Amino acid sequence: TLFRSMVFLLDQAAQNCAVLESEEEETIYQGDTDYRTVSVFSDDIDALAFDTFAQMGLDLEKKILAADTRIVAVDHCFVSYGSAVSQIQNTLGLHLLHASNLMFVYANARCEENDQVKTGDSYWFGRDLNTLDISSLAAKVVAETTGKLGASPVPSGKYSIILDASAAADLLSTFSEIFSADLIQKGFS
Repeated sequence: TLFRSMVFLLDQAAQNCAVLESEEEETIYQGDTDYRTVSVFSDDIDALAFDTFAQMGLDLEKKILAADTRIVAVDHCFVSYGSAVSQIQNTLGLHLLHASNLMFVYANARCEENDQVKTGDSYWFGRDLNTLDISSLAAKVVAETTGKLGASPVPSGKYSIILDASAAADLLSTFSEIFSADLIQKGFS
């Protein structure tokens, strides 16, 4: 019934609050006298117009398709830009402002050969446009995609493996939640 459901939800909410309660005393931080400057905002990418981002994406797609005849499509290709401003302020005089931005370029391609269809992708992110090389990124997408051609399943068994950096990062990210010190202190990890 509706009443039992409401009682159940309120009971669960109360139990959650009990678990989340901290024994630590909370204080208001007055701040430090000095803060080091961290450069995480690029005026160069902030000044770029939409047309520039669009042209980068179109150039990337064109280079991928031209690089290898086995590439039949670029299924995903985007250039993304984001910026944020954070402010921390309290009644004790702390007043901090922080601005950051980032650009992200991504492409995913599909290739075909001998009845095999494979996909691959690559990306670049950063704030320094001098490190963005569309031709190099296109070559990475093509290599990642066509490098899977000829692969076939192996029988189940125990194998020694070598993980590339992105595969290792993906594997670790699956378990990253359990590495929280707060969860360990609360006995959940």
